[in-house]
Amino acid sequence: MTPNLKHSYTGIILAGGHGTRLRPLTHVVGKPLLPVGDKPMIAHGIDLLKNAGITNIAVVINSRDAAAYLRYLGDGSEFGVSISYAYHPEESWGMPYAIKQAKQIANPDDRIVVVAPDVLIENGIVEAVEQYDAQADGALIITAHMDDTAGYGLLETNEDRAVTTVMEKDKSRHEPGFIELGMVCFPYSHFELLEKLYPAESELPAQSMYKAFLEAGTLTHGPVEGFWTDAGGNFDLYHEVNERFRGR
Repeated sequence: MTPNLKHSYTGIILAGGHGTRLRPLTHVVGKPLLPVGDKPMIAHGIDLLKNAGITNIAVVINSRDAAAYLRYLGDGSEFGVSISYAYHPEESWGMPYAIKQAKQIANPDDRIVVVAPDVLIENGIVEAVEQYDAQADGALIITAHMDDTAGYGLLETNEDRAVTTVMEKDKSRHEPGFIELGMVCFPYSHFELLEKLYPAESELPAQSMYKAFLEAGTLTHGPVEGFWTDAGGNFDLYHEVNERFRGR
């Protein structure tokens, strides 16, 4: 059942990366256009947003794959959504920069929900979006709990789901906790915080953005339940999720 959200939203799908971990497949086609189950990854990203009640969507794409995205997605009407496009330069300047590119598509009264199409979440993000919709202000990071967070972006949190510390990725850190999934919700006004992270033309990790959001005020997290995976992490994960989503 689609939630009844009290705020208006723009969804952002980040599809401008190069997918280096799935080469040579991504030499030919962008990673979000690779199939998972019976449809491209990016269609699963649209489903995440649509099922959470978000139908105004900005897709951030690169110039190499622009024609393929336009051909497959069009204006979004075949998917029951409205799609506009923002462009990511060929230089890899990180997730905050990619999100910033979609600012002109969102309405200033909107809240923003960013998803990564290669992160497949079987039970969706409805509960996280509903939690954020009830939140008075600030931002929310969509998370998952892991027994071993080595190599992931760990967040220190409290019982009220407030984020207290944003930690850097560390392959030697073997401890349980909540990790960020590269998905975040924030108010339109936080685009200003992203602008302030640049114009330094160098790659910034997602953690730079989360720390800026934390310094600005309220930052919470919304955990997802059930199966999830980073389908673009490596070939083993890609083949695993492809089998699991077959027929969907």
